[in-house]
Amino acid sequence: MRVVSIYPINSKKSKVLIDEGFAFPLYNKELELFNIKIGEDVKNYDTDILPFLKKRAVTRLMYILKSSDKTEKELIKKLIVAEYPKEVVRFAVLYCKKHGYINDSAYIRDYIECYKESKSKVQIKDELRKKGLDSGEINLYMEEVFVDEYAQIECILKNYDIKSLLENRKELERLVARLRRKGYPYSIIKECINNN
Repeated sequence: MRVVSIYPINSKKSKVLIDEGFAFPLYNKELELFNIKIGEDVKNYDTDILPFLKKRAVTRLMYILKSSDKTEKELIKKLIVAEYPKEVVRFAVLYCKKHGYINDSAYIRDYIECYKESKSKVQIKDELRKKGLDSGEINLYMEEVFVDEYAQIECILKNYDIKSLLENRKELERLVARLRRKGYPYSIIKECINNN
């Protein structure tokens, strides 16, 4: 295992590229600590560097999760962007899942509970899918929760003069298009407008 190159990530951190086709991040002072030099073999990767990187990756995930919940996919992406090897990413994510710090099922439930009064069913589902969550699990939890899309649309319509909107077809179409983009079904939008 030979060091092919060392690329600076910023003024304090570098990416060490290994001839076996993977890389790992180290702070510049750690390059000295582990005696990492271009063209030389890394003798202590499995015994010193790998455990060190695993611990740092877990710490990084814990730091991220301290400020906000994230999905497994979002956390994996953060570690990959930070240049951690796949083996380290896998270890850190499994460690956090095992200890209950990552729980996509709880994330789905909490997200739905948080947004059920302000977002349409379609919007909630789309946003959860974009976070890399399982569609089947999302649908399962969505069936358990009542999302009152009528009340949400009625709340939005309070900001409009419906009578003048009905007289101005173009403005009405803009409002309907805006509500459709938010994921509300046309039939509910039409019914709410007609009831005002």
